[in-house]
Amino acid sequence: MVRVLPPLLGEPGAWRLLEDAAHDSGSAVLDALAAIGPWDLARKHRSGYAALVGAAYDANAESLDGFAAYGPLQALGVWSRYDTGLARRISRTVGDLDSRRHWRQAVWVLLELALSDVPHPVGGMAPGSVFHDAVAGLLSAMRDPESRCEAHADRDLPALQRLRALVSLGSEPRERPGSRLELAALLAGEPLLAAERAELLGGLVDRSSEPAAFLGQLLALADALEDAGAKVAAQTASRLWTTWAHRPLMQSTETLLAPAGRLAGDGRAVTGLLAVSLVAATGNRLGWPEEWRALLRTLRRHGQPDVRHEAHRTMTQPE
Repeated sequence: MVRVLPPLLGEPGAWRLLEDAAHDSGSAVLDALAAIGPWDLARKHRSGYAALVGAAYDANAESLDGFAAYGPLQALGVWSRYDTGLARRISRTVGDLDSRRHWRQAVWVLLELALSDVPHPVGGMAPGSVFHDAVAGLLSAMRDPESRCEAHADRDLPALQRLRALVSLGSEPRERPGSRLELAALLAGEPLLAAERAELLGGLVDRSSEPAAFLGQLLALADALEDAGAKVAAQTASRLWTTWAHRPLMQSTETLLAPAGRLAGDGRAVTGLLAVSLVAATGNRLGWPEEWRALLRTLRRHGQPDVRHEAHRTMTQPE
């Protein structure tokens, strides 16, 4: 019955039937309501229908097990364009540490919304957005001794685990402009998420940028890596090497040599490791001209042992 009513929403009786059905605890009703998309309805009916989808989800949320919650939560995400309260419901599922149901599926949907073209506050990661508020709430819970739950028999740092799932963008191809910077700024000052913040900033490093901008990106990344430890710094540098080694050079080698030299002479382990990756990827791509071999020799005499180690693992010619 539910599937045939949406075309009849111009009739008051159709709304009453759908409202009654939405409060039914049968999951089939939720599935039927969720199967209707916004573009199936006239614009004037969309906000009212969004409220029905939310009511149906609330009536059935406890009966949904595991991955089965993903479809209904996705429907909330689709309809949140017309009812921001639906996005807040998804956010509450992520942040409710009293419940372990559906939070991971809610994280996936919240990320999809944040990276979509839906306007603020449902989309994006700027302050005031649903995503930003979810991250801020979990950061607060992580620092609260009562909700921290560190190394308990049944739970261990639940807020931190949810945060790591929420802020890991990877190489997401659908990012909104500025999303990584906004998220990295939110994570600044939290040492337990230094690795995740460094990964976000690493995704902003663009070798085709102007030399000053490229150096600025690398130095910002190095600053973030200072609190992440040598292992994370080495992993980040390795990922950058992989990216640089397999992409063509988009600008002259002279413009890359200056940032590489600046990093090599900085003296810190993190900048040295980034320099090794840049020198190894670029030098190998160019056939190891003298100026890049000279920089590699400099890095092999660096003051930090981790840098010397990585520089000595880079060879200009196989034996």
